[in-house]
Amino acid sequence: SSNTTSYSDVTVAPAQTYTYTVSAVDLGGNEGLQSSPLQVSALTSNYAVPDTGGAVDYAASWGSSPEKIALRTGALAIRIPLVTLKQQSRGPGLVIAASWNSQIWNASGSTVNMNGIDTGYGLNVTFQAGAIWPHFANNNLIDHYEFQDGGGVLHELDPVSQGSTLYKSIDSTRLLWDSVAFKLTFTNGSVWTFGCESISPELDGGARYPTILHDANGNLVNINYQAAAGLTQINSSSRITDITDSVTKYTWLYGTFNGQPHVTGIYHYQTPGQQFWDAQFSYTTATIAQPFTGLSWSGTASQLLLTQINFTGSPAPFVFAYNASGEINKITFPYQGYFRYVYNTNTF
Repeated sequence: SSNTTSYSDVTVAPAQTYTYTVSAVDLGGNEGLQSSPLQVSALTSNYAVPDTGGAVDYAASWGSSPEKIALRTGALAIRIPLVTLKQQSRGPGLVIAASWNSQIWNASGSTVNMNGIDTGYGLNVTFQAGAIWPHFANNNLIDHYEFQDGGGVLHELDPVSQGSTLYKSIDSTRLLWDSVAFKLTFTNGSVWTFGCESISPELDGGARYPTILHDANGNLVNINYQAAAGLTQINSSSRITDITDSVTKYTWLYGTFNGQPHVTGIYHYQTPGQQFWDAQFSYTTATIAQPFTGLSWSGTASQLLLTQINFTGSPAPFVFAYNASGEINKITFPYQGYFRYVYNTNTF
């Protein structure tokens, strides 16, 4: 029973159908008639993440911004800062970055999987403060969660105890996830509320994204997201529409590419009526192929790839080039320096 007008069932299994009824109970404990049954189907959590991990904090890695390479797997993580949110009180402020991880392909036996998805920023690119999603055991119950921070780093969150709805990170970050309240607590006292849940047909259906970011110094950040494809309910996709920090509001603009919204620019107002473009983005459509010799892949070959990030005041954009498998093999920086990358297949 509850005195609230909402209910969250955290025990459901993915892709299963459940029936619920509602009845009213007065202060004397007298229960009224039950409502007509309502059938609800749980979503399938299909957020694709690397099976062997990427350049994660709890694994040895090499490099610094904008790149980090995991020494265990050789996975490459790239992070290009987009905007730094402002704070009224002390603290460095949160950085929203474009993140990309190379660990998008794997093969098990004769089956080839592409883990990368495109949710509105180009194949395998994220522009997020963070994301969290469940992982299910063979009995379709939640085994653990994973939190992906704004740099694309993955943190595994395991149950505090058997049957608990609280989950803690197994690395040095000491994160605490409340799977009922949808709140993530950091060691510095910051609390993020994940009020956005991506809904099918979004490719990351089941993943949650932060809508309220509150730190111990009283700073508050609010993030809103677009509705999922075909829906009107906001905060049901991973596509950011606006971020409001302690000083200003950043707005994300979108255009349609390959039939799907993709971000084309971010701007804010420095003073009333004075619009400032923080960054603008370009894409190209490419036909990609799986990278494994002697294997076949039946996935979608036509993908949209992020090719440029152009910052106002920069002499030239960041330019991204890709190999035939949709993996970044060159980044050219605004002053024409560049990084090149070559990929090999390894067995784990």
